[in-house]
Amino acid sequence: MKKWLSVLLLVTWQAGGTGWAASEDTEPQEQPATTPSDANRPAIRRAFISEVLTDIGHRATRHADEPIIDIVFVVNGSTRMVPQVTAVERQFVHLLTALEKKTFEYRFALFGYRLVHGQPNTKVIQWTYDTAAMEKHLSYIRRVWKGDVESGYGLDALMLALNRFDMNPDAVTQFIIVTDAPMRTVRTQDGAKKRLIQDIINRCRIDNIQINFIGTPEDTQFELAYQTGGDWYPISTNFMETLAYGADAHRAALLKLGAIGMLANVNSSYRRLNMKIDKIFGQVSEHLIENFSNEDEIDIVFLFDNSLSMERRVDAICNGLDQMTALLDASTLNYRLGIIRFWAEVGVQGQSTVLVTKPPLTPRQVKIIMRRPKMGTEHLLDAIVNGVRKLDTPDEQNLVLIIITDEPTTGTIRQNGTVIEAIKTCQEARARVYVLGGLRMSGLVLDADRFQYRLAVLTRGLHYLLRGAPMFELDSE
Repeated sequence: MKKWLSVLLLVTWQAGGTGWAASEDTEPQEQPATTPSDANRPAIRRAFISEVLTDIGHRATRHADEPIIDIVFVVNGSTRMVPQVTAVERQFVHLLTALEKKTFEYRFALFGYRLVHGQPNTKVIQWTYDTAAMEKHLSYIRRVWKGDVESGYGLDALMLALNRFDMNPDAVTQFIIVTDAPMRTVRTQDGAKKRLIQDIINRCRIDNIQINFIGTPEDTQFELAYQTGGDWYPISTNFMETLAYGADAHRAALLKLGAIGMLANVNSSYRRLNMKIDKIFGQVSEHLIENFSNEDEIDIVFLFDNSLSMERRVDAICNGLDQMTALLDASTLNYRLGIIRFWAEVGVQGQSTVLVTKPPLTPRQVKIIMRRPKMGTEHLLDAIVNGVRKLDTPDEQNLVLIIITDEPTTGTIRQNGTVIEAIKTCQEARARVYVLGGLRMSGLVLDADRFQYRLAVLTRGLHYLLRGAPMFELDSE
């Protein structure tokens, strides 16, 4: 059966003017607001957008041989984004080229949202197979359908788009949001924005929807992208150029992206954010070789986060595993491989699933398990407490646990997922624990997840930050 893929492309632009119904011969003259970089770098912008659209097409089709693809452009009309929307319109062909390497079965739709005299307004163009018509719709919105200077309500538009179009329940859906403005909501109640963000994340996790941004550095965009397994692209073609618009905000954003190594004068303790996964596996291998002899019998078991947000990291992790086993084989260490795969239903107390595959496994078998379909969220503490005990590691074996997750630590009470119980479990198993883990924000300071770091230290292992991991508060302590 063919795999049905859906891609929703949300584009935010800005252009002054009035209503949707203006005709071609009565439309006002375009007077887009430009910055020096807008005027001087049109070729760079077009090249950058073409690369992004090509990447979108490749990612949309990579998991199926003959996919059917739905692409929905969701466009917000305010004033400063005219150059970006122009670039999307003119580089649209690069998206088609990427898609047609795998399929000719695709269709498009359009969701427009804007403010008119401060009031939200939307426009829907339903599904079409006519690519020329879609380019014309993008051009029409850019030239005619113009709202206020202030950007529209992006979060509300996301939720409306989720509910407006008829999506195939088997679809792998992607939202791609292009915006130079923060994501907002018209809701003003206390905590309304946070609840709306969580509603969007929950909906995306249930329906296997990924949200991608070509956007600005703000918490909401990072949270939506990484919690749903999507990607984030900078709206600017130059990181340093973007810094000129808000150095502090963009520096914080780069920290969250794991791109902090691009900046000068950064605290060296954060440079491990940008350490590649294969290098981490190499260092773990060297540490194992230093701490075990050829006479030791070792069970190396991966605690692998199988949630949706890990999808984009699997290839790099599998490559790291290949490098690790090559180094260990060259050292003649006596080891066996196993894996504990875990995920959970969406929600703070969502039911965890923990699947244990005991040693011995071949590296190929471990990689096959790692590549199995991703789902839901995760509770690391549940996985440790309920998974490690099921290993029943023989007394003569040395147990090494390698935790791989891009999230901070959570657990559920009904499955005994507590910090104390998890540490006790690892100590009783005499495990040495290595962590490729998540991040959290403590006030304004970027920090490692406290439990994950503590567990590695207590068990004489090593702790690393998984590149590109999202950042949220630790709520298990």
